[in-house]
Amino acid sequence: MNPGLAGLLSGRNQQWLIWTSVLSGLVYLGVSVFAGWQEVAHAFGRVGTAGIAIALLLSLVNYLLRFVRWQYFLRLLGCQIPNKESLVIYLAGFGLTIVPGKAGEVVRSLFLNNRGMSYQLSLAAFLAERLSDMMAVLILTSIGFWGFASARPVIVGLSVMMLLLLLVLRLQGCRARLRAWTMLLVPDRLHGGLAAIGGVLGHVHTCLRGRPLLIGLVLSVGAWAAEAYAFYLVLQWMEAPISLPAATFIYAFSMLVGAISFLPGGLGGVEATMVGLLILIGLDQPLALAATVIIRLTTLWFAVALGMLALVAMLRIDAESRLSKVS
Repeated sequence: MNPGLAGLLSGRNQQWLIWTSVLSGLVYLGVSVFAGWQEVAHAFGRVGTAGIAIALLLSLVNYLLRFVRWQYFLRLLGCQIPNKESLVIYLAGFGLTIVPGKAGEVVRSLFLNNRGMSYQLSLAAFLAERLSDMMAVLILTSIGFWGFASARPVIVGLSVMMLLLLLVLRLQGCRARLRAWTMLLVPDRLHGGLAAIGGVLGHVHTCLRGRPLLIGLVLSVGAWAAEAYAFYLVLQWMEAPISLPAATFIYAFSMLVGAISFLPGGLGGVEATMVGLLILIGLDQPLALAATVIIRLTTLWFAVALGMLALVAMLRIDAESRLSKVS
């Protein structure tokens, strides 16, 4: 096995994955009991098996659209990996979402490197993905923007930062001047690393300029809108008095909080924000908690489960490939 993969799949990370899953389940259960177990269970019952299935289906729409964007970015960067194999690699990254250190993104890079793609290019694809996601979530958040005054400074600040970053990426002269100024400010021993960062940003620009930016953004908005709509449907099945714009805002803003918290999978930050905003607009605590738990189980935890299956499949594919080369 690739030493990098061996490190990512070490006993320590496996234990982290198991304990995070167990502790999250216990927290969900404990808060449910505190909020009123019967009320929470009743809210779950309103959604039913069919509702859970629809939410899972919309999550699959999210993953598929994001994969199409990922494959598009890889092609722009000159990486020609068959769609089926690339899909398994992409999904495998979800398996380590709740492990610290962006392990899910690292495992994708390792699998891609085994297929001839440099780490610099896969890192650029990852950054382009994250920036595209951030822009999409900001767009969705703006739907209910002015309904929550306390959220306005965060959204405005992130939007300004995003625009400045896009400006730096788009303007070659701006990137060159920034690189020159940085080279003057840092010690000589760091120049190699800065040059590599400059190369990555140049590749990110390839994915986020003109037509590619628009295509990536359309796919990103569609992907996150699918999960936001699943959240809205869950609330509707629970007979919660909430509009689609408000539900979209709450879901998207919670994702933003999770992203800037730097916690693996946004665990804790997303849930607390989602429950808090639902209560703020007038939902009962048990209803807010049930809706949050259901949407997190059918989005984050569904992705982790699917990702673990893909990771096992990918490891098997690589093992068989090595055996065939030896024989």
